[in-house]
Amino acid sequence: MTVFDDVAGAMGSLIGGDAATGGWILGLVVVVSLFVILLIAGGKDGGLAGLGVGLGFAGLSGWWPIWSLFFVLVVILFAWWTRPQAAGSGPV
Repeated sequence: MTVFDDVAGAMGSLIGGDAATGGWILGLVVVVSLFVILLIAGGKDGGLAGLGVGLGFAGLSGWWPIWSLFFVLVVILFAWWTRPQAAGSGPV
């Protein structure tokens, strides 16, 4: 048992759930906060780096299962691949 499991268990008991629910919430907090901090500090590229670091940390700490990281990656790649063109560059 690691310190990450203990923290997830404590968060789960704080909200009235289990350790898995606490891990999901902690992982979400880490991902969103790193994304916002590095987005402000480094612009668009910093935000992407923060998203990657946050997802990696949430996965390596065991708070999020590995399949969820692949799912998030697929969603991000799909959004990037189908992103709309810049305003004024496409048909009206």
